Parts: sequence; C-alpha cells; structure tokens
Amino acid sequence: MALDVYLGRQEDGTIIAQFEADGYYFYLYPLFEDLKKTTNQMIDLYDDAIFEGNSLNALAETFKKARAMVEREPLEWKVRVGWTDTSKRIEIKKMVRRDTFKELLNQLESSVAAAIANGQPVVFLGD
Repeated sequence: MALDVYLGRQEDGTIIAQFEADGYYFYLYPLFEDLKKTTNQMIDLYDDAIFEGNSLNALAETFKKARAMVEREPLEWKVRVGWTDTSKRIEIKKMVRRDTFKELLNQLESSVAAAIANGQPVVFLGD
C-alpha cells in the first residue's frame, strides 16, 4: 500500500514523494488530522486528496510544523504504526531516521512552494 504525492494532476504531474504504512506517515498522522479540520481534506493511505488554492498554504504550514517536530527528535526513534493485540495494548513500532525525514520534508516543502508559485495542485493518491 502506498500513497503517491504529485505536483500537478496525476496525468501530467510529477511524483514528488510516496508514503507507506510506516513510521514516517504515522508520525505525521496527528498533523494530517489537524489539517483536515482546516481544509476538510485528509492525507490518508487509502484515499485521495487534492490541495490547491488556499489549502496549499495550510499544507505548507503542516509541513513547517512537521519540520519543527522532527528537529527536536533524536537521530533515530521508533514510531507506533499499529497494534498486534489491542486488548493487551501490544504496539507495533517502526524505526525512523531524522535525516531521512528531513529529506522527505525538503521534497514536500519545495513542491508545495512550487505549487503555490505556479498555481498547481498537490495531489495525494491513496490505494
């Protein structure tokens, strides 16, 4: 399962990033929930979202907040991505790396800035 991120529409857009059901996505998930409150769009592994116009500014702010959070983390850390047994609260965690996370955020932030400058959408296409 993957969530592809495009600068521009899928037919003529450029893929800029991809999310999996991993620590990178789930670390950002609370920010994606906050973004939904502002834009009514959820960045979801199984659904699509199109950010254009004013919603691009909210998306840019989301990634700015993400960068500030990631900067405070250690070089590596584990993120809960699910549960093996919810009744026993046994967590599944995946390792993430700050340098990898920052590269991902660089791609996303620069693409959102380009989208704003060029009047293009940023499109998230889920499985």
